[in-house]
Amino acid sequence: MLKKRLIFTLLYRDGKFCLSRNFRLQNIGDVFWLLDSYNFRNLAGIIDELVILDLSRESRDKKIFLRDMSLVLEDFFIPVSIGGNIRDIDAADELFSSGADKIVLNTLFHVDDKACIRIAEKFGSQAIVASIDFTHIYSTALSCWIYETRYSGGLKPGANLSPHLNVVQQAGCGEILLRSIDRDGTSNGLDINSLNELPEVTSVPVILSGGIGKASHISEGLSESRVDAIASANLLNFVGSGFHNAKAVLIENGINVTRSLD
Repeated sequence: MLKKRLIFTLLYRDGKFCLSRNFRLQNIGDVFWLLDSYNFRNLAGIIDELVILDLSRESRDKKIFLRDMSLVLEDFFIPVSIGGNIRDIDAADELFSSGADKIVLNTLFHVDDKACIRIAEKFGSQAIVASIDFTHIYSTALSCWIYETRYSGGLKPGANLSPHLNVVQQAGCGEILLRSIDRDGTSNGLDINSLNELPEVTSVPVILSGGIGKASHISEGLSESRVDAIASANLLNFVGSGFHNAKAVLIENGINVTRSLD
């Protein structure tokens, strides 16, 4: 039986790392603050994977982002997925060359799924994570939202969640990251009901994210047979001893996870 995974997500915007609530970002510190204040590299012995999402928009500085990623990933020996504004094979190749084990694609699956297929064909589907941001606030059906600058607030509605899940699977993704906009940063628990939108038959691993505030939320998510991993971006709650304590709870509850390092 494959072990369930505990993943941490770093949100990055314009040279700063961020907290997020319902996808509204708050800058809290640069890469040196992250490394110095939280001894961030100690997380590598507790979490199973790291996701880094570059949410910079108009003032995106790729060189600064790649520099900061190299500092974060120095001596960080666990799988790392990186995403943000990947629109073609060249952008994907640059991230792989900079240390990414996997890349995270979101908007591209909505606007050019054939480009996603080409990327999967070149690098392998196992290296492609399809990130899907969804909400039920504006519709009776769960809908996906994507970022476009010409829309107020930057977000615009995309496809409904259920058919879009079929699109990303057919386009060759190796994993699906489901990110609840409604639960994001609330600490109110995961949106377990969103799993009902998944196809009845799927072999693509699912990562669930949004709403984690305590260890029991992680345990609830990983107890689900349809969930392969849980991702948290709750930086203030879970950097330090939080992830270590959460993993101890998972082990006590008999969930098949990797054990923490002493």
